[in-house]
Amino acid sequence: MQVYIFPHRGKMKLKEIRYIMTPEGPVPVRMKPKEIDYQHYIDKQLKPLADGILFTMNESFDEIISGKQLDLFE
Repeated sequence: MQVYIFPHRGKMKLKEIRYIMTPEGPVPVRMKPKEIDYQHYIDKQLKPLADGILFTMNESFDEIISGKQLDLFE
């Protein structure tokens, strides 16, 4: 747990709030959201990481996901 010192209030303990992205926006995990915005996690977490790695192989996340079919003799 982090402790932050506010000049006007002294020491305060900060609580960690966990949330899940839904189509309506962030919802705390304790509320057990029914829908998850998977596209958000793909765009904000998986794609940047994958593009950083795939760059070294002259590929991109979008090319792989779009299903670019290989030629038979390529």
